Amino acid sequence: MLNLLYCFDSNYNFQAFTSIFSFLEKSSEKICLNVIHKDTSKKDIFPENILKHHNLKELNIYRFDRKFNTFPKVENSHVSEATYYRLFFNDYIKNIEDFESITYVDCDMICLKDPSIEISEHSKNLIESEYILAARKEKFETIEMEKIIKNLQLSSSKYMNAGLLIIDVNKWINGNLTQKLCEKLLQIENNIIYWDQDVFNAYLDGAFYELPESLNCYTNLEDNLIVREEIKIVHFYGNKKPWTTKGILNKKSTYYQDMYRELGLGSYHITHKRRRESVKHLISGIFNLKIIYIKKPISFLKDFLASLSKKPNII
Repeated sequence: MLNLLYCFDSNYNFQAFTSIFSFLEKSSEKICLNVIHKDTSKKDIFPENILKHHNLKELNIYRFDRKFNTFPKVENSHVSEATYYRLFFNDYIKNIEDFESITYVDCDMICLKDPSIEISEHSKNLIESEYILAARKEKFETIEMEKIIKNLQLSSSKYMNAGLLIIDVNKWINGNLTQKLCEKLLQIENNIIYWDQDVFNAYLDGAFYELPESLNCYTNLEDNLIVREEIKIVHFYGNKKPWTTKGILNKKSTYYQDMYRELGLGSYHITHKRRRESVKHLISGIFNLKIIYIKKPISFLKDFLASLSKKPNII
């Protein structure tokens, strides 16, 4: 069974539902789904296609209620404070001591193929290792990496991407990681750029088990990434997302939008931070012929016009 952890708020409900549904659809194993949510502990926020999915073994949803003065770098960002909730997962999940490992997944990740065997193998290797968690090593440009290493005062050049984490639960609990990470957060608060990912990296300083690209293939939608045969999970990291107008006009966004449709939430998921900017991106996409990447252009245009009347989104 796959033990999955998601942390999100109401602004990210649809993105999280789509990501969760992709794992339910592709996994060959049953899934125990654990959610820490900012706004609710009610299961009825989930679509029927998730609640009644044959692969959903268990669903536990917890409302985050821990008092914390402030979470750095979330104001005016595409990231909400919910990204920090995973630091406290062991305070919420019932019977957490019965878990050998748990896999945290960002809401902007889509499962393309069954990851169960790989996750299971790496979980076993992690438990047998000296490391507390497993993640993919980040690949920054040299100048940016040097800046991050200096900013966080790292002695190692290994900086992890925290989009997907496999966590050894026993080592986490026995090592009192929640308290130690909170202490590290307060120490580096003024130097944080990449939210709790920086906290993990500042504390671990390269001491993590490395996962392959197949479990966290990240793209910013503007790179030349080719999703190869072995890729199981694609990660739409950064501030360019497949539910924005500009993102939808990129052909790699179909991984997200196709799964959104399969979930039954609508034809297209479209959000706007600034409506005028979205309109400009649409016009540019039409003139640059990027509209050809849209599978259902008429449905997209209808949904786009309808979405303009909705409240702008922060993400």
